[in-house]
Amino acid sequence: MASELLVNAVEHGNLAFGYDETSTLLAEVRWNDAIASRLQQPDDRHRFIRVEVRGEAGRIIFLITYQSQAFDDEKYLNFDIPARSRYGDVPQRVG
Repeated sequence: MASELLVNAVEHGNLAFGYDETSTLLAEVRWNDAIASRLQQPDDRHRFIRVEVRGEAGRIIFLITYQSQAFDDEKYLNFDIPARSRYGDVPQRVG
């Protein structure tokens, strides 16, 4: 699950791929090429993510910060449709 958080920070945070665009790229087996191409763009190639990991009261907390405009998570907070993860069909909720 931690790797999915990191990929999402780069994909949706720094590179601004939307959910629909990502779904199409995955279905057409073009996601890797699209990510590699966007990472070469002058506006995107120097962006990075910052990860802080903390342990508190039996929990592990990940704080992930990316370098682009804020992600609007409101429409995904009640996202009840099972999402297709890169790692197979996994029911997910964002938020």
